[in-house]
Amino acid sequence: MHYHHRQRGTAMMAILAPILLFIAVQIGRDPTAATITVFGLLAFVAVWFNSLTVRVDNDAVRWHFGPGFWRKSVPLAEIEQAEPIRTRWYWGLGIRMTPQGWLYNVSGLDGVRLQLRGGESIILGSDEPEALRQAIESARQRA
Repeated sequence: MHYHHRQRGTAMMAILAPILLFIAVQIGRDPTAATITVFGLLAFVAVWFNSLTVRVDNDAVRWHFGPGFWRKSVPLAEIEQAEPIRTRWYWGLGIRMTPQGWLYNVSGLDGVRLQLRGGESIILGSDEPEALRQAIESARQRA
């Protein structure tokens, strides 16, 4: 393996934690089915998106959220270019379609854009975009 990094979803948790706390207080006061359901769904999202793990190995770039949710990969042979990128705040967090391709992100505005052979782009959020770019380029040269 050439690269393995887990980015904590500090932005995601900063957004979800106060909401979950507020709902928990509401449940303590008046436990309705709606508030319990909303709490459960948001807690599930908090677990899913608490981190983004990216790996670069001999044949692919692989990533997943939290404990293994939404596993994706791109073969190195499909990547034409990897470049650091600064995303826009309004592109959001999680999994999103942006003007520059699919975004997978849990925190911050930095990432690496993978330009694929078919014209598609994928942006992987990262708190160490240059290290990720270098790992991808190094693995592509070896492959």
